[in-house]
Amino acid sequence: MQQMHSARMFPWEPKQATVINEKPEPTDVPIQLLNIDTTYQALAPRNPRLIREIGKSFDLAVFGRLRVARRENGALFVVDGRHRLEGGKIAGCMLLPCDIYDVHDRKREIEIFLACNTRIRKVPQGMLFMAEVAAGDGQAVALNRLVQDAGLAVVDANNAKQQFAVPKIACIGALKSLYGVGSPSYAKRATPVPPEQLNTALEMIAELAPPNALVTEHATLGFVWLVHNYPGLRSHMKRLWDLGWPRIDMAARAVGPRPKLEDAGKALLAVIDFRRPDKARLAPGVELPAPPDFLPPMARAA
Repeated sequence: MQQMHSARMFPWEPKQATVINEKPEPTDVPIQLLNIDTTYQALAPRNPRLIREIGKSFDLAVFGRLRVARRENGALFVVDGRHRLEGGKIAGCMLLPCDIYDVHDRKREIEIFLACNTRIRKVPQGMLFMAEVAAGDGQAVALNRLVQDAGLAVVDANNAKQQFAVPKIACIGALKSLYGVGSPSYAKRATPVPPEQLNTALEMIAELAPPNALVTEHATLGFVWLVHNYPGLRSHMKRLWDLGWPRIDMAARAVGPRPKLEDAGKALLAVIDFRRPDKARLAPGVELPAPPDFLPPMARAA
């Protein structure tokens, strides 16, 4: 009988997931039978140099065993050891040592992939998020739906270069933190806001940014801060359209790398409201125009 115990599915999040101790079947598998599911893994391995090194100096004792999931139809999918698999192909191996787990549930297969690839190495946030969505994680699915309902598309390394009919967003760390499910380290730069405020900010971005534009972390944080502090911001959409997305995006980027929520918001406010707020960290050389007479001042929320 299988034993079950509770463990964290994602190390940095407090939610609990049930992990099953499946017993592996150690065996040597013909290399042509081993597959990679790119619906939740990257289209291409991230470290080609490592693959070449493995293939050039192939050592079976160092290679270890690939962790492989066997689906209900018998197909074998590698969930841990992709670089070694590709290195084995370069080395001309016919068979590779594997630990095969009978996993007839695709959600469970993705859970194993996430557990193996987040505890000892850093997986790109976009890839991790899309894997969470594919696995049916409730919070990831809800956040992805919120972004899509706002008129944006979440992209990762697999589809970032594809053409989209709507603006695309890849700052998953910022979105998760603003939604209240992010990492503690990112929470130092962006605290959670009510979902309706996040949705409003994303809707405004979707209306302003051109199709296929990659929305930056800076603009995302800036608009969320503005919506949170200026609920009437939506009534100033004409002003934002007149400014144009390139200028708005440039103003948000002016705060530099690793922006904080407030700094990005004040940088946008400096351009949108045509005045430089106190303590806004704008880059040297950023000039702010004088306020046109026909633009009324924005009233901050009480």
